Amino acid sequence: MKKILFSTLLLVSMISFVKGQAIEKGNFIIQPSLNLGGYGAYSSGFGIGATLNAEYAVHDYVSVGAFAGFSTNSNASVKFYRIGFGARGVFHFWQLIDDKVSKDLRSDKIDFYLPVHLGYNLYRWTGYKDYPGWTNPANSGQFRVGSGIGLRYYFTPKFGIALEVGGMEISPAKIGVSIKL
Repeated sequence: MKKILFSTLLLVSMISFVKGQAIEKGNFIIQPSLNLGGYGAYSSGFGIGATLNAEYAVHDYVSVGAFAGFSTNSNASVKFYRIGFGARGVFHFWQLIDDKVSKDLRSDKIDFYLPVHLGYNLYRWTGYKDYPGWTNPANSGQFRVGSGIGLRYYFTPKFGIALEVGGMEISPAKIGVSIKL
């Protein structure tokens, strides 16, 4: 009887210390986002577009995946189109901090993270010939490397919202949804 009581008490105490996490090893995350703003060779005007990120959590604190997206900027005579694709990695530092401190930082719902990416952007301009001295070709591209900071808030264990800012894949800011499969 003492062994059963001790085992039950031990099991209950272990369960009370288990914390849920927004991201766990083995999760697959799809994150469609709206791009806000633009940068690149031509960044006059407000850019808008969309990006799709797909990540697989290889560790409780690290996920890797791919991205694809587009964005446009324009003014009265020049239109600029950007298409990008590549790989990205994400370090989920909020979960690491929550695991190391004795306070509950709500890492089951909140995921602060640092995304980094490596990709290629294709560019197309129209109307650029209206500017004297403009010598850029109508089509070009460049490799991009960047990073930023992100926040996901999960309303349910599988669905949340996401915000990323910084040197992101296609634009300096993105807002979207996060879906765990």
